[in-house]
Amino acid sequence: MEMLEDNKTLQLKKNEQSSYKIVITKEMERKIRFICQKVSQVEWSGVMYYTHTGNFEDGSLTIIAKDLIVLDIGTGGATEFKCSNPDVCTYMIENDLLDCDMGLIHSHNNMATFFSGTDTNTLRQEGSDRNIFVSLIVNNEGTYTAGITRQVFSKISEEICYKTWGDKEVCNPVEHYETKYVEWFNLAIEKEEDGFSFPEIAKRLLNIAEEKKKAEEEASKIVHYNPDTYPWMGGKQTTLFDDDADVPPVDYKPFKQKETKHIQQVNENFAVDTELFDDIVMKLLTGDINADTSSMTTSAAATNMPLKFDRTFKDISDFEAFASNMLDFIIDTWGPFVYMPNDDKKEELWDEALGNFACDLGNRLIQIVPNKYTEIYSNLLNNYM
Repeated sequence: MEMLEDNKTLQLKKNEQSSYKIVITKEMERKIRFICQKVSQVEWSGVMYYTHTGNFEDGSLTIIAKDLIVLDIGTGGATEFKCSNPDVCTYMIENDLLDCDMGLIHSHNNMATFFSGTDTNTLRQEGSDRNIFVSLIVNNEGTYTAGITRQVFSKISEEICYKTWGDKEVCNPVEHYETKYVEWFNLAIEKEEDGFSFPEIAKRLLNIAEEKKKAEEEASKIVHYNPDTYPWMGGKQTTLFDDDADVPPVDYKPFKQKETKHIQQVNENFAVDTELFDDIVMKLLTGDINADTSSMTTSAAATNMPLKFDRTFKDISDFEAFASNMLDFIIDTWGPFVYMPNDDKKEELWDEALGNFACDLGNRLIQIVPNKYTEIYSNLLNNYM
């Protein structure tokens, strides 16, 4: 029986039954609202400092989110999480947070909060490295989603026995780990609200934005998105305020189904934009997020796909990394515009809508051109269901 290595990335299993919750303290909620209004067009992320009461066993576990530090201001669909930043420990010391544990907080800006493929992969990776990992997702609207992981393993106890002089039996217990995985629970959200103003955070956000701007200017490759074609893509925080500027209100517009001949009502809960769905399929077949698919045929793209991808990706692991990032961007960015839940049930149906989008996308790719690349696409898309 093989002993599992501690540093191995474990399987992630979601437990749908949970009475656990996270309480967003008044001070924490004020800071989240403040940051979401200051950085409203792109994602941001950082470390969340928390304590806990209760336990898993009797269902009384409560996470108490006390404070946060912003570490990154990202793009319209992604942000980075690096807990190794030296500011993390400095902030703990200066703000009397040494009794706290650390988790992740990040924003989905104007999108709904849910655990995307990237987010669940973070749960799996961080949950494999830590006994407990807590992740909180927020947005401009003020609707939050949170999850907690724990490492679960089963032990099998055995005895190694032998007989010695005088036919005496000697036995020594030996423990073996049989299985080990990361278990994930959703956390119910409770929060306190109040007014807010944080000059120190405003200054830090401005510093991060300036550093990111310098890095972008020095980058050798810059991907440009056409805002006239896809106005929701590739968002940037174009202005980031002065230290003494007033906090502007966030104009959060709930999702509305658009009127077009390409919208098909699949059932009482969902409508699908078939033209946009087909366009996304073509982008995946070509591997080009900005591809103009109007002059392409599906058969031509399917024929060229393996030859093109074989030349581009020398190792299949390179394609897997590329595909994971591309699919995360597509699901997070286009999902709300392809599978559209009814307005009055948006929150309840959001996860199901994105799951249906991912499932149908994977099936369509396999049907068009079954190969190692579409198989990887399909397997990655399973993470969203």
